Amino acid sequence: MFQHVDDDLMNLSQGTVILAGKAREIIPFPEPADCQMEQDGFFQIAGSPGGIGVFDCTHITKEVPKVKQKRYRNRKNKTTLNVEVIVGCDMRLSNIVCRWLGIVHGSEIF
Repeated sequence: MFQHVDDDLMNLSQGTVILAGKAREIIPFPEPADCQMEQDGFFQIAGSPGGIGVFDCTHITKEVPKVKQKRYRNRKNKTTLNVEVIVGCDMRLSNIVCRWLGIVHGSEIF
């Protein structure tokens, strides 16, 4: 039942809702013991001490109902979600958040 509610509220497919519910299992944030390995990896790659992930945002095109388009329109006039992503030194995803409407600037996310 909750899948249908999420689908109706966010205009998401049932498959997307199911995958989002499994995200913590599929995309884990590093455990404390893994943080040292991440720090060592980033130091070897870029000489950057203390980092455990690289953060960035990107806009993903999204079709939305006409009445909601204003909130999803980014500065390039496209309807999008602004998605934040964190990757480790091995380029594996450690975190992803897809809740920001396209109108939200990347500097407001973190």
